[in-house]
Amino acid sequence: MQIDVNIQLGASPEFIDALNNLTAAFTAENTIARAAARKPRAVKEEAAPAAAAPAPAAPAPAPAAPTIRVDEVRAAIAALAKTDRARALAILEKHGASTVSLLTPESYAAVLAEATA
Repeated sequence: MQIDVNIQLGASPEFIDALNNLTAAFTAENTIARAAARKPRAVKEEAAPAAAAPAPAAPAPAPAAPTIRVDEVRAAIAALAKTDRARALAILEKHGASTVSLLTPESYAAVLAEATA
């Protein structure tokens, strides 16, 4: 895809030069030339210890608890608010927020549990 833009300006030569430099920076030739001029960095390979004992196996990490997203909490509060708006607001206030957006991520689980109970 090629887009040609022609603009006629009564501008200073310095401004025209700056625009020409900007145009050149976006051309494919300039981009390719810069990429070709870059030299790849040498990767250092670390030598393995000659007589190293095998490392003890690390204990498997415990499976992480499912992360509760704010949109899940928002949906639960919205569903509760349709039937009992006062209770939905009371749950938010109990956790120090007037809206779901103001809840801390640490309180998502508790709010979700209360809203769906």
